[in-house]
Amino acid sequence: MENLSQWDFKSEFTGSEAAALILGIDPVEIGSAQDVNRAVIDRMELSYYSARYRLIRNLTPSTEGDYLPPKADQLRSLRMTEFDDPDNENDVSEWLGAVQSDFPYQKFTRIELSRWLAAIGVKSIYRFELEQTGVSDKPQGNWPWGEHHTKTLGYLESAAKKWWVNYDPSDVSTAPLNATVIKWLQTEFGISKTKANSIASMLRADGLPTGPHT
Repeated sequence: MENLSQWDFKSEFTGSEAAALILGIDPVEIGSAQDVNRAVIDRMELSYYSARYRLIRNLTPSTEGDYLPPKADQLRSLRMTEFDDPDNENDVSEWLGAVQSDFPYQKFTRIELSRWLAAIGVKSIYRFELEQTGVSDKPQGNWPWGEHHTKTLGYLESAAKKWWVNYDPSDVSTAPLNATVIKWLQTEFGISKTKANSIASMLRADGLPTGPHT
């Protein structure tokens, strides 16, 4: 197996990059030989366009007998997560009608790729969900109330460890900006801006003044 550790520094991947890594191949070395990972890309495209179709159906009135592909094995791109906010309905309509919504233009987060691979029962040679940042679906048993665990609690814990461990209440300059935490949550876990904003707000220290920290 090739050494793919340099890819651990990336938080999102194009379809061709992800397909190569799933097979344990360095995407840089594939070059134009796309036939090597064609089968993987074909499956990714099918799952992505299923997710896009569901997005289209969500914007149009449903009728009895409408078919929607199974949600579990759909592959949502990073751009799609921005449309979880109902206020972005006009943006999603415009995006769906543009070439930018085609598969080659998409990027996918580590969390989504890991979830999708598990949903379709395929193992990846390259591990997308890194141990230090991954959020487990299973209870960790490290909460004061017991073993009840959700993904959102995992996001909350990861953000707290990343951004608030060095906070000093006597020095407001040590507090991270909400915008920074929100952007990190969206990039790291592929969640919507609305959810990221809620998590960042819950972590914000009580009594912290608004505005830039100097």
